[in-house]
Amino acid sequence: LVPLSASVYAVQNRDVDLEFVAAAPGAVPSAVTLLEGGTAQRLQRVAPALAEPATTVPLLRGSFNAWGTQHVFASAGRGQWSLLIDLPAGTASFKLASADWSALNLGAALAAGSMASGQGSRLVPMGDNLVLEVPAAATYRFDIDASDAERPLLRVVRVVRVVRIGDAVAAPLR
Repeated sequence: LVPLSASVYAVQNRDVDLEFVAAAPGAVPSAVTLLEGGTAQRLQRVAPALAEPATTVPLLRGSFNAWGTQHVFASAGRGQWSLLIDLPAGTASFKLASADWSALNLGAALAAGSMASGQGSRLVPMGDNLVLEVPAAATYRFDIDASDAERPLLRVVRVVRVVRIGDAVAAPLR
């Protein structure tokens, strides 16, 4: 790194020049400027807004709800979020986002492939659509663990049975 000022450092090679910009001298860089062929493009680190205290409530937006805003996650505190939803059989494409898509827009890493029930998937800002294969219509629980705001994790699990407190249970839970 070559210091250009108290808060700007550069790395240069023959193909690309990178400038790292810190918010304050000695701080961790929060943005990178990519210079190629004389044109500057600013790349900014976008940390998800899901950690506590949350600045944005995540919405589950996908092919099963016309990419709408009706499926709202509930906070369990400490960066944990959860949502139960009935999904039809088929392929469900979805993202976790805010109502305006700009405050929060999390998806899959490139070429992540389909998720399976019980499998976790790292969420990345502005990522591809997440994909879940739903073999038969069922209830699914979507859990977000954003306790590490830089590496949020989504886990989707098929719910075998939902029993509400006070409901009579006709058969044992399995």
